[in-house]
Order: sequence, then structure tokens, then C-alpha cells
Amino acid sequence: MVSSIHGPSNPSYSQSSKQGASQGNGTENAKQFDRAMSNQAGASPNGGSAGAGTRAPKRTADDAGLPDRTDTAFKLPLQRPDPNSKGTYGDREHEKTRLGIPTGSGTHQSEHTVPFGALHSNRPQKSTEESAMPAYHEATPLHRAHAGTGPSSKDSEARLDKTGWPSSKAYRNDQRTALQDPVARQEGTSLSNATQLNQLGYGQQRAHEARQNPGQPLSPPNQKASNSYDNTIAHDPGLKHDVPGLGTVTDHLGPRGQAEAVLARETQISGQYPTVERENEVRKHFASQIGNPPG
Repeated sequence: MVSSIHGPSNPSYSQSSKQGASQGNGTENAKQFDRAMSNQAGASPNGGSAGAGTRAPKRTADDAGLPDRTDTAFKLPLQRPDPNSKGTYGDREHEKTRLGIPTGSGTHQSEHTVPFGALHSNRPQKSTEESAMPAYHEATPLHRAHAGTGPSSKDSEARLDKTGWPSSKAYRNDQRTALQDPVARQEGTSLSNATQLNQLGYGQQRAHEARQNPGQPLSPPNQKASNSYDNTIAHDPGLKHDVPGLGTVTDHLGPRGQAEAVLARETQISGQYPTVERENEVRKHFASQIGNPPG
């Protein structure tokens, strides 16, 4: 993961992502990933950051102030991607229908896992480009409070505590850095790191709310939001953007990045690390999709 949801209040990419980001190669050759899963034979690296066949140091609750791993944490359904909803902003109306969200209900809003402003900071937003970007339906109160939603006129300590970033600009800058970081690009983790940063913002909100309202169950709107997120990750739509020195690229999560994105969502909701068994289950699920693309 990029950072613990109960970790430092400012998840600056430059300070945290290189230390804690899962380094699974989202663009590695499919056969290599499949072979890595077979070689593990049911054993997954504890930290999600070591290469195939390497055991990372065992994580404990003291590492980041999180509860110990349990098998009762929130779990996404890991459904097959719905062929009628492609996981992009352009398919948001189809996704509403799939989720049973009434038009005009106001319960959900479209969330880009990477906002347009992180890709293009100096030019107007174009609807054709935005339509192809990965997006899902997030619960409205959380979406409105997220660091990536809308501009903010100045840095705010209250915003930093609740969202993890002092401003929307700071959040977008961190995502841009994640996408352009040369080490991450070489390792194929660019989009995975950016997606985890997005979920880190929601985890920061949940941590803040948990301190105010402990023990609250996941609401139906939040359950639908997680289902929508799961569907977008399953489809893995490409993110097209420019990288200095490389020109225009199209990033995908890839099987390992998809597993990291799912585990990031589960962690930010439950506030618990996934068990090794759950990590294995999620990784094997996406490894099994190699050669069997979404309909």
C-alpha cells in the first residue's frame, strides 16, 4: 500500500509512496505474473512489495497503528466485470443502472481514480478525454469531502487532518508525481500507486470519522460504491496521458496492480491489513483472468 490509513497525516508522495507503495509490476508480462503465482504455491509476500519468491518482513499492528490482520475485515466481491459497464466516466449512466441508483437520487457521484487535473494541469478539461478515464460511483458525502474533489482556495490544517492533503492542488500534484516517477514507470507501478493514493484519501476520511463515530457499519450507499469500484478495477480501463521524455502513454493496472487496488480499498474501509490468505485469494483471482479479458 502507499501508506497506512492511520499513518502520518500528510501522505506526501515524495515522503511515503516510495517507502510504502506496493511495488507489484502492473504491466509485467502476463506469463511472468502467472508463473510467479504458481511459484508462490499459496504463499504471498506479506508486504505486497517483494518480488516473486521473496518473503517480505512480517507486518504487525505496531508498524502503522493498525489492528492485527483478521479474517473478518471488509471484502470486495471480486465479481467478473460487467460487460454493460466499462468502468469509465463515459459509462457512468450504465453503471448507475447496474447498481440500481435512481437518477437524481444524489446518493452517489462519479469519482475519477486519477483526476483530469493530475494529468493536465495547464489546459481545459475535454469531455472526450474525460469519458475514457477510469471512474466509479462513490458515496456523495465522502466524494465531496475528498481532497481531489473541487478546488480549494488555501491550505487548511482541518482539511489535512480529514483528507490527508492540505488542498486539492497538493493531492493532484502527488498523483501526477506518482504517474511520472521514473522508478515507478520502470517497475510498472505508476497507475497502481496513483490509485492507492486516491483510496488513501478515503481511508483518511474514514479514520477521521471513526474517531468521531466509532463502530459505524458500512452503509448501503457505501456498499454500492465499493461494488462500483470493484467493477472499475476489474475492467482496468487504460489511462492515457503524457509523460515528460516519453510522450503519450496508456497505463493499465495489470493483474498485480488490480490486486493492489482491491486490497487498498479493503484496507481503507476496514482499517485492517488483509490476511495473507486474503492477499493470496485476491492475487490468484486476477492472475486467473490472464488471457480471459472482460466481456
